Amino acid sequence: MNARNWSVMLLAAALAAGGCQTTLESSPQAGTSAGVAGDRGAAVDPGSDYRRERDRIAMRGLHYDSGRVHLDESVARELVPRPDPSLAVVERSEGLRQLMELNDRHAAIAALTRAVIHNPGDPNSYEALGRALLYKGKIAESESAFRTALDLDPKFHEARFQLGQMLQMSGRSAEAVEQWLAVVAGDPQHAKAHERLAIELYFAGRYEESWRHVHAAERLGQGLPAQFRPLLAAQLSEPARQ
Repeated sequence: MNARNWSVMLLAAALAAGGCQTTLESSPQAGTSAGVAGDRGAAVDPGSDYRRERDRIAMRGLHYDSGRVHLDESVARELVPRPDPSLAVVERSEGLRQLMELNDRHAAIAALTRAVIHNPGDPNSYEALGRALLYKGKIAESESAFRTALDLDPKFHEARFQLGQMLQMSGRSAEAVEQWLAVVAGDPQHAKAHERLAIELYFAGRYEESWRHVHAAERLGQGLPAQFRPLLAAQLSEPARQ
């Protein structure tokens, strides 16, 4: 095993232990292997259709396939006959409660969908919806939600940070770094973005930049995995803090 692979394993373990990785539920395509695909007689998981139907019900009212979120007008009016922007805040609060406190992702997505329908011009509801979709493993849909939030408010740094999270989780690390650099350029106090940049820039071989973000994260009180500093120092001695 080479040093990079060992580093990846150490950091992955540390990040998982520290709760830094979002748990994504399996998509219908996940877990397919050549062996399974070749076994035409293999039993189909009877729960998969049920899960897909729950996903469909929770997500109905919005379209995501253009790369942005748009209302499905007829269904949206069925779900919310009389849109009221003041109720968008209520639905968003409930959706985040379902997501963060109760871990009910379907209920969260349904509530946040209604929040968007109540006020399609509010970027906060798209950002929250993006997080719920990301936690559910709906990668493409979450990207549509985050990018819609940023279309409405390009300075919405938390939406840009979450977009970076989604890009990193889907293997698009260079794009994630680009988004996080934009976050800290607009909000130098965004400690989590500095932490993510420190780690991703290390893997990109940009060690001096990684150290700068280590120092920025620590200055803001954001710790990094205990294994990380020795790994980075092995590649480049720690420079003086700026």
